[in-house]
Amino acid sequence: MESFIKHNLTLIFLIILADTIILSSTFVESCNAVDKEALLQFKRGIEYDSSGQLTTWNPNTDCCTSWNNVNCDANTGRVVKIAPFRPSNPMDLDISIFVNGTISPFLGNLTSLTELDLGHFQQFYLDNPAGIRGPIPPQIGKLSQLTYLSVAQNVLIGSIPASFANLRRLKTLNLSYNRLSGTIPYLLFQSMKSLSNLYLEQNKLSGSIPSSIVNLISLGGLDLTNNSFSSEIPISIGKLKNLTSIQLSYNKFTGKIPDSLSELSQLDTLKLDHNKLTGSIPPMVLNLKKLIVFDVSNNQLSGRIPPHSSSFPASAFSGNVALCDSPLPPCKR
Repeated sequence: MESFIKHNLTLIFLIILADTIILSSTFVESCNAVDKEALLQFKRGIEYDSSGQLTTWNPNTDCCTSWNNVNCDANTGRVVKIAPFRPSNPMDLDISIFVNGTISPFLGNLTSLTELDLGHFQQFYLDNPAGIRGPIPPQIGKLSQLTYLSVAQNVLIGSIPASFANLRRLKTLNLSYNRLSGTIPYLLFQSMKSLSNLYLEQNKLSGSIPSSIVNLISLGGLDLTNNSFSSEIPISIGKLKNLTSIQLSYNKFTGKIPDSLSELSQLDTLKLDHNKLTGSIPPMVLNLKKLIVFDVSNNQLSGRIPPHSSSFPASAFSGNVALCDSPLPPCKR
């Protein structure tokens, strides 16, 4: 009887042991190995991160199930979304996050990525700028599945990579609040027919708005505020019928305000202040039905302010010495 019990116990032990071996041998990490290595390389390039999110990026754990701010495709295990510095609690989105480091070119290996958010909120301390520094690696242009790309509020330098022309599925491109310089690559807009929002404000960009902007047929928001853009505002902007907001303040744009802007029936915001624009204000632009925010102050505009149904304040027209009529003083006879 005793030998029978021992035999059964031994058999049970062997069954349990076999099950354990089978389970351990068949466990497969859901995270794609190439993607995981790319993220670890990115982490190595970040010297400091006050959000603490990257502390969960442990090479001994599954990047799809254990790492904060990483999302994977459930079927393929490929990484599809990363926002490394985004707070876990939505209530903390307005808390400053301090980051130092560079963008690893290995991110270009995340070829299934649809959302890349390297932006972070911070109060600006001009004497002590913090953020991701250095240039934007051209390898980011390999991420052809991207629909959302933000590197906002960093201290990035250099030019906008020409390789971004490959990002044909982008809906939002946010490079704002950096130190990017140079011109907008002409080919950048050639195939971005899905782009809805373009934010390039607060940089050191120069040159002109490429005429290829006419290809951005889905564009709703355009913000180039506080750069060094010059030349004339392209007439072709008037063909972008989905535009609701144009903000070109604090640049060096010259020439006249295009009459074609009057064709933008969805436009609710038009800010052209602090430029070098000349000529008169197109009457039809002022009478766009949805226009709520309008500012052409501090230019070199002249002539009568056209009659308009909206009650724009005098400050929207001030700083143009040759501009007159309501809400400014009457024109001299």
